[in-house]
Amino acid sequence: MAAAKPAEEPAKKKMTYGERLELERLDQEIARSEAELKMLGAEINQCGSDFTRLADLTKQQESVQQKLDEMVDRWLIFPNWQKQKTELDKQAAYC
Repeated sequence: MAAAKPAEEPAKKKMTYGERLELERLDQEIARSEAELKMLGAEINQCGSDFTRLADLTKQQESVQQKLDEMVDRWLIFPNWQKQKTELDKQAAYC
C-alpha cells in the first residue's frame, strides 16, 4: 500500500497593485477615523450643558464609528479574501 502524498500547498500569490493601494488606503482612513473619534470624544467632554451641540457631536461620532467599523471589517477580511481569490483562480484554471 502506497503512502498518501501530503496535500500540496497552493503557491501564495502576491497582491496586485490595486490590492496594495486599497490596503494602504484602508490603513490611512482607519487612522484618520480613529483620530477623528478621539477629537469628537474630547469635544463631547467639553460640551457642558450645550445639549444641541452634544446631540450633533454624538450623531457625528456614531457616523464615524460606523464607517470605522466597516473599514476595519474590510481590513480584517482582506487576507481571507486573498485566500478565496486564490482558490477561485485555481478552480477557474480547471475549467
